[in-house]
Amino acid sequence: LEQAGGKLSDEKVKEIGAQIVSALSAIHTQGIYHLDIKPENLVLESTGIKLIDFGSARPEGGNSRSTRSFTMQYTAPEVMANGQIGPWSDLFELGMVLYECLMG
Repeated sequence: LEQAGGKLSDEKVKEIGAQIVSALSAIHTQGIYHLDIKPENLVLESTGIKLIDFGSARPEGGNSRSTRSFTMQYTAPEVMANGQIGPWSDLFELGMVLYECLMG
């Protein structure tokens, strides 16, 4: 993102979004929520985007009470409020990242 001048093209954002949605689908199927999706946890490699740093990840049916570290500008409201977490929590964070990629 920094190398691209702070913004990415619509096509690149679509490509990144699709890859991360695929990764989230895989972990959500296993009943795990990442809960810390931010640019620093997305690594661009020649094979595509990798989602890293599962230190804040929590299991299905849990809440965010045990999630102590998060990044304010990306975190879903229910994580900050110690509420019920779910796939929507990761999708909110992904939306924040994609918005930043588009708008700078």
